[in-house]
Amino acid sequence: MQNSYNKAGEPAVCAGFFVRMAAHLIDMVIVGGILLFARIPLALLSLLLPTELLEYRVLFSYTIKDIYLYLGGVLYYILLTYYTGTTLGKKLMNLRVVAETGEKLTLFNVIYRETIGRFLCSFFWGIGYIMAGIDGQKRGLHDMICGTRVIYEKRVKVAVVNSGVPQGSYGMPHHPMQNPAVRAGSEQRQSVEKVDREVCRQMQGDRMNEKIEERQEIKETEDEKRRF
Repeated sequence: MQNSYNKAGEPAVCAGFFVRMAAHLIDMVIVGGILLFARIPLALLSLLLPTELLEYRVLFSYTIKDIYLYLGGVLYYILLTYYTGTTLGKKLMNLRVVAETGEKLTLFNVIYRETIGRFLCSFFWGIGYIMAGIDGQKRGLHDMICGTRVIYEKRVKVAVVNSGVPQGSYGMPHHPMQNPAVRAGSEQRQSVEKVDREVCRQMQGDRMNEKIEERQEIKETEDEKRRF
């Protein structure tokens, strides 16, 4: 792909098979809702016109009703892709359709991609779509024949906050395991240090008591001298 960049001006990254499949499933649900409302005019026409007219086959086994519903669905893909470069499903998945040359998509390419391209992709259990998971540039068959790519519209930057405490499972602070021998030695060392502190305190207390007694003796001696 030559000179392709996303909206943020960053080098384009092609989208893989699974994220494109998720976007396609979302679009299928949306198109299903559109066609549900599109059947309302058909129901009204069936009351005014003969039923045979809507069921008349005009292209192979396809009737006027079939063509009307097909156009209702394919126009969703054509109009949104041409004017915005994406569909609602692709928008939710942060995807965008671009030309491999980096230029603006032409209306002819979009129509060819969304009609004949998708028709060819549907053969042999959708092998044309599965090719997006095999091809090095993640292109489906309709991308190859129309010169298009599906890329990420913008990269999502994830900020990692380090609290200074190693995190274990489920975000709980992680305390590294210690060797039992090392732990026992550490506890013994702490016990010895505690005893040393107690001894030091006791020795300091004894020295204080000795100094107090010396002062008292000196004071008593001075008092006796004063009496004589």
